[in-house]
Amino acid sequence: MADSKPREGAGGLRAVALAVVGGLLLAGASAGDWVLTERADQVGGIALSEVVRSQGYDLAPLALPFGLLAAVLAVPLAMLRGTARRLVGSVLVALGGAACLTVVSGYLRARGIEGTLSALPGLAFAGAVAVAAAGLFALRRPRPPRALGARYDLEAREADDEWELASEDEPRRER
Repeated sequence: MADSKPREGAGGLRAVALAVVGGLLLAGASAGDWVLTERADQVGGIALSEVVRSQGYDLAPLALPFGLLAAVLAVPLAMLRGTARRLVGSVLVALGGAACLTVVSGYLRARGIEGTLSALPGLAFAGAVAVAAAGLFALRRPRPPRALGARYDLEAREADDEWELASEDEPRRER
């Protein structure tokens, strides 16, 4: 019968996957064009049209390094357990929060530029939220293991003559 609750390792895998996906989404979206502005100029009587691109890392300069750092922090998140893992998780929560503020600040700057705003600031914000969620998943303590069934309880077992004889014949070694 399937257990409806996630297994103990499932939360750890979610945290690592969210850190990698969120970090790469944040880094990739911040490296793209957030605002496209088309300008028409006259040079020597010839009309020229030019597209001016405002990159995400120009508007939110810390988003790219935050995204790369979050993706790199997925490695120790996958390897560590206990207090060290929760420490990495708290760094990811802080990093995700700072990335959210950076992306929102860059989005507000992008809205001030005349032109067409792309969907990349929204994707960068989603990546920052995913990084913070990865940290929250890493901060959770794992559930204690389930108790073994009664068949594994030594005190509850019925007496077995064969095992009692075997244990009486062999001397016990003390460690």
